[in-house]
Amino acid sequence: MSLRGVNVPPLELSANAKRGSKSVVRVNAEGWQNNRLNVESIVLNADAKPLTYNPAKLAFQFIGDSLSAGPGLDNGVDGAWPFLTGEIFKAEHNINAQPGATLIDIESFGNAHGVSFQFFRTEDTGYFYTSDHNFTTAWDFRRDQEPTHVIIHIGANDAAQNITSNAFENTYLTGAAQGQ
Repeated sequence: MSLRGVNVPPLELSANAKRGSKSVVRVNAEGWQNNRLNVESIVLNADAKPLTYNPAKLAFQFIGDSLSAGPGLDNGVDGAWPFLTGEIFKAEHNINAQPGATLIDIESFGNAHGVSFQFFRTEDTGYFYTSDHNFTTAWDFRRDQEPTHVIIHIGANDAAQNITSNAFENTYLTGAAQGQ
């Protein structure tokens, strides 16, 4: 239900729920590009008791291109293999994937930068074409849960852009072009 910018998610407990059951609300954007999710406030029922969130000990960081971002899937990134893998393992999972992006920092299929640059920024390359893009803000990794596993699945677009294996390998191993 949406009323003038207010979204009320249905959180009713099922008929089989035990008294004292808890609801967990997870907010994520399933789209694979141009997602802006602005949560300005959350209103709780008067009898609601927020609980401290305890993240899972297993934490995956996925980095990739369209093969990880889920374009064309019914549920977008929520139907892509990184999201499903995180769900299967009941792990925390962050997915940084941009269709058409290369690892090496070049323009590729509408992306102004490669992932070796963009991963370290606060917005994806799709915002380059909007009036309020800002590639100057570095991501503050100190606020993130440290991943227990990093999975990088990228390179198809580098091959399509005729990036040499030496240039790809150098960027992969050294993190060249981190934009720092």
